[in-house]
Amino acid sequence: MIKLGRYHRSIKHLIESFGKASIEFLTLSVVLLGTSCVFGTIIYSIERTTNPTSTVLFPNVGTSIYYTILAITNVGFEGFLPSTYLGKWIACAAITIGILSIA
Repeated sequence: MIKLGRYHRSIKHLIESFGKASIEFLTLSVVLLGTSCVFGTIIYSIERTTNPTSTVLFPNVGTSIYYTILAITNVGFEGFLPSTYLGKWIACAAITIGILSIA
């Protein structure tokens, strides 16, 4: 694609735009990844302390972080839903922070 950029003007502008916005994109990525790690760990600890025998919804921290990434990016996936009210409120806070940071 970079080689094609030399020959086509719109691809050249697209590559220049990505180059200029690379710091902002990196900052956004770090914020969203950090937010999803923090909120995923909080949701995991809340859900596991409330129902320690349940390994169906959030069997490990990675699944909780995956759920938080889905929630922040507003993809949504009904297979993962926190069962406690506190977990649901934490998920709502993660969604709000995700929307505000992208906006």
